[in-house]
Amino acid sequence: APAFAPTAANAQTTFTFNKTDGDWQTQGNWTPEGRPGSADTAIIPSGKTCRVKTANQAADDVDVQSSGTLIIESKSLTVSSGASLTVNGKLGMDNTGAGSARLLWLSGDLTIDGSGTIDGGYGAIRNSVSTSGDLSIGTASAAGPTLKNNLVITPVGDLLDFGKLLVNSSAA
Repeated sequence: APAFAPTAANAQTTFTFNKTDGDWQTQGNWTPEGRPGSADTAIIPSGKTCRVKTANQAADDVDVQSSGTLIIESKSLTVSSGASLTVNGKLGMDNTGAGSARLLWLSGDLTIDGSGTIDGGYGAIRNSVSTSGDLSIGTASAAGPTLKNNLVITPVGDLLDFGKLLVNSSAA
């Protein structure tokens, strides 16, 4: 028998949002029931709108599928070091509440890809610790999501510690 076997407490789980419009925090809005944590994958499928609005949240990887919507409303969504965020639908930042709408990533690199839209809404994408990490929007072979409406990309700490900001485009 192996010396270590994964348990429910440490195994990665893929959660799929199952409500037409609802809050990330509500455990019944996810299949399987529960909610994604820092080691899990969150999928927002077509026709679903998931809102990060009552508490800060975390996930390892996030996949916003075509015609799916993820809206961060005056809270933070933190993705893990080396994680990926795929936006084929819409990622929105709504900074109209009493907080700051932020997409954070831990030390290391974050790649945001897909063919959707990131609507800034005066929200921010930033690394959450003052260590180097690269933010890549798109890949060398494909442009990433369209960025619009006052999106702020900002480092924590010295700008020299930020790493690289790579914005790729397939446009001529």
